[in-house]
Amino acid sequence: MADSNSAGVQRAVQLHTAGRLEEAEHAYRSILVSNPVEPTCVNNLAALLQQKGDWAGASRLLAQSFWFMGNHAQAIQYWKRVLELSPNDADTHVNLGAALSLFGPESEAAMHFQRALQIHPKHVFAWINLGWLMHRAGKPNEAVHCYKQALGIDPNNSQALSRLGSVFREAQEIDAAIEACTRAIQIEPKQVGAWINLGYSYLDQGDAKKAIECFRNGLTAQPNDAAARSNLLFAQHYDPQVNRQRLFEDHLEFGRIHGARLGDKKPAHLNDRNTDRPLKIAYLSPDFRRHPVASFIEPVLRSHDRSRFIVSCYSDVRSGDEITKRLRGYAANWFDVATLSNEELAKKINENREDILIDLAGHTAGGRMLTLLQKPAPVQMTYLGYLNTTGLDTVDYRITDPVADPEPAADAYYSEKLLRLPCFFCYQPPEEAPAVGSLPALSAGHITFGSLNQSGKFNSQVFDLWARLLERVPNSRLVLMNASAHSAARLLQQFSQRGVQADRISLTPKRTYRDYLELYNSIDIALDPFPFSGHTTTCDALWMGCPVITRAGELYASRTCASVLTHLGLSELIANDPEQYLQIAIQHANDIDRLTNLRASLRQRMRESVITNAAVFTANLERELCEVWRRTCIPG
Repeated sequence: MADSNSAGVQRAVQLHTAGRLEEAEHAYRSILVSNPVEPTCVNNLAALLQQKGDWAGASRLLAQSFWFMGNHAQAIQYWKRVLELSPNDADTHVNLGAALSLFGPESEAAMHFQRALQIHPKHVFAWINLGWLMHRAGKPNEAVHCYKQALGIDPNNSQALSRLGSVFREAQEIDAAIEACTRAIQIEPKQVGAWINLGYSYLDQGDAKKAIECFRNGLTAQPNDAAARSNLLFAQHYDPQVNRQRLFEDHLEFGRIHGARLGDKKPAHLNDRNTDRPLKIAYLSPDFRRHPVASFIEPVLRSHDRSRFIVSCYSDVRSGDEITKRLRGYAANWFDVATLSNEELAKKINENREDILIDLAGHTAGGRMLTLLQKPAPVQMTYLGYLNTTGLDTVDYRITDPVADPEPAADAYYSEKLLRLPCFFCYQPPEEAPAVGSLPALSAGHITFGSLNQSGKFNSQVFDLWARLLERVPNSRLVLMNASAHSAARLLQQFSQRGVQADRISLTPKRTYRDYLELYNSIDIALDPFPFSGHTTTCDALWMGCPVITRAGELYASRTCASVLTHLGLSELIANDPEQYLQIAIQHANDIDRLTNLRASLRQRMRESVITNAAVFTANLERELCEVWRRTCIPG
């Protein structure tokens, strides 16, 4: 192949030198179809186009070449040059808009899509890209309009169908999402985005098996798609039958495949190895906004000892909010990095000579695994946002605790060394939380169970156990949060199939955060799903005086609630199997005095515990960070 390309390039150059420009142009373009960055062809064809007076064509060619090489800034400059020479080039407006939507101002990107549509109202990709911008900006109705416009022009456009399915899924219109994504896959089986959106639609229904199958199909279609592989890893935590060893091996496979593709791109670390200076700590996250990760990391950022640590935040957030603004105030340095490629981000972190990089996303949405693979900092850690190993040999430590990851059993399933703090998290009680009310059973005359976790965590085993619980506790009720009419119908159907009457199930739609907290004032006992346990919801329930029953499993994902309860001295609420879960729930349901006392004391118990003590938590973390850095600088 290399010899063939070489001969083809030589032939094209000979034609060019002989002045046979049309033939030379055809020869250059034929080579560029299979190798769009062949340097001789790119440079010579650009020169040839300039010879012909096609300056816009030359700039267009260079823009495409720089884009394929990953030099996005240079590509954007050349596309802008094209539009200076040819302002009514609709395709270039779309290309420039697509580039800016990833690496530039979204408002400018939208302007180019809109201009393309003024020039060419039936430009399918202008509609699709504008729809994606609207979706990302939180404007689902406008996004649906754009995608339907694209489909009105090209009914079989798989990309438009896939992205339409994504909007429907987020709106919890699951049937419509499944239909759109299935059509997209029928048209283009290698449309990995459609497989991912279809997988998450099934996951939202609590069908982990189908979701995992979709993610595996997406990887079959595009084996090198990092996002598809991360989605597969994440989804397996919902599966009650997941094999821990297989899951670990799948994580390692991510590191092997994408590490091999990157090659040996790891930079030198020129950090000062003096252990007596302030340590440079960098936090990387796409969730420095209203998000559970932000609520747990905020007290840490606020409590860091600024005389001993220089804290930087690398924010992968495109549209910040009031939380983003507040977090920014805690950092010595704040970098908005959402428009940087993985390579550009790694370069920035390395040039800033951060000592310890703490990733807060892992394989969740927006995670920067391909940046971490480049090892931009001498010490790298993963924490909080993801519930398992990264599988990367470039990530040195994972921050956890002895309950979430028991020693030594858990160690064999992590590529990182486990850094066990006394407690792995610090809960920040919500300022808007209402007062804890009296025990609901006292006025209702019956026990009310509840689970305000996302309903995608409810699988057949959970429904089986909760239905048995309702049968064993006469007249009891169960409160569940549902995101849509579709999910409400699914929940009622699941309980109906298990002989539970609809009037014993109370479904409430999503609501404001304060109203969500207020809902706990109508619940006597909270129920934790399994195997994907709750963490934020557990803390919220306990803060509102609700005891939480959990079943602890092997994986960290099934032990976060157990960690919370253990640190509050409530290990009697932790079950090891379904029967014990049932017995604990029944015993508490039959002991009104105990429930009343728990309700009256839980908030104060949390106030006095390590889980809300930001100063103690952060001091523990800082001590470990310093010790890690000392070992890095002074091996042995």
